[in-house]
Amino acid sequence: MTAFTQMFQMISQNFTIVIFMAQNYIKTQTVSVILKVNRLIFLQHNLKRKTWFGVKNMYSLNLVDTIKSTLNAKIALVFVVSFVLTACGGGAGGEDVLVDSANVGSQTSTDEVTQDIPATVDAVQISTQPHSITRNKGETASFSVSASGGGSLSFQWMKNQQSIQGATNNTLVLSDISASDAALYSVVVSNSAGFENSLSAQLTVNVPVVDPVVDPVVNPVVILSQPQALTVEENTAASFDVQVTGDGDISYQWLKDGDAINGATSPSFSLDSVTLSDAGVYSVIVTSSQGPVISDAAPLSVTAIQVASSTIELTWDIPQAREDGSDLALYEINGYVIAYGTDQDNLSNQLSVDGASSTITMLENLASGTYYFAIATVDSDGVQGEYSSIIQQSI
Repeated sequence: MTAFTQMFQMISQNFTIVIFMAQNYIKTQTVSVILKVNRLIFLQHNLKRKTWFGVKNMYSLNLVDTIKSTLNAKIALVFVVSFVLTACGGGAGGEDVLVDSANVGSQTSTDEVTQDIPATVDAVQISTQPHSITRNKGETASFSVSASGGGSLSFQWMKNQQSIQGATNNTLVLSDISASDAALYSVVVSNSAGFENSLSAQLTVNVPVVDPVVDPVVNPVVILSQPQALTVEENTAASFDVQVTGDGDISYQWLKDGDAINGATSPSFSLDSVTLSDAGVYSVIVTSSQGPVISDAAPLSVTAIQVASSTIELTWDIPQAREDGSDLALYEINGYVIAYGTDQDNLSNQLSVDGASSTITMLENLASGTYYFAIATVDSDGVQGEYSSIIQQSI
């Protein structure tokens, strides 16, 4: 305080010095001074604060009386006030200072200082980072973070650096997790002063290995032995066979020339006594749950029976009379009918001989055995007479 007093005394003694100091110290400061009767009020405005500065300090420094004793009190007072305000930090930014002299002697206290400075907010600091965890499929996994900082803290959880919708608490809970939840999780904590990223935590999801359901192996049908081609004589037996391997129920259907044979549903097919009509192509369809398999074609050839043949020569006399005893002229005979067979009661075979003069014929290709014969005349009118007595001939 003594230094200020000395400075103002020096200013009051030398007006030129006061002007020089005021001009060089204030520079761009703009000061307006209004003197009124018996009162002096200093009003200082700064960019972020308003300060009422009392004149009590002026009296305590004995500055008023000193200023009044100068040659020009009003002019000196302007520079003194300017100097005081500048020394106190006032007048900045070209703002006005109001000096009211009406209350210089009666001001006894300094008014309060009103400040409008924004409060400082502490930055976010993460104290507990989320930790990597391992969980089984279907379980619940959670991550948490602890943080401090000024104001209200906000949280946003991330999965592989992508925001998780609705995950805005300090704890992230994942229920009924699956393999798709395995990822890196982190959180961004923010307040009005900024934000802080947490470390990433790995979630590992154990998915139990389930043995696949394996259907039992069903081997398809394989024909091991195909039916073979046959050549047999008529009236003999013929048989076809097939051998197969495979799983499950196996069925068979034999075919002749591509048509199913009724009742032929066994691995073998037999004919007890073949005829010429049995000749053809035989095959079999073998079926299991894996599908049907058809065998190779097996031809059946039937050979006719070769019988040793003989020839019987038959001769007779030209008849001279009819059955009633009347004469039978030669011109009245048209021919003859010979009936024969191996059973005398059943002469089913017949042979016609034309001409009245024909009295001999040959029966060829007869098998060995005994044959029975009878002959009848056919007249010119086509009327057949009675058969003769039966004769027999053995070969």
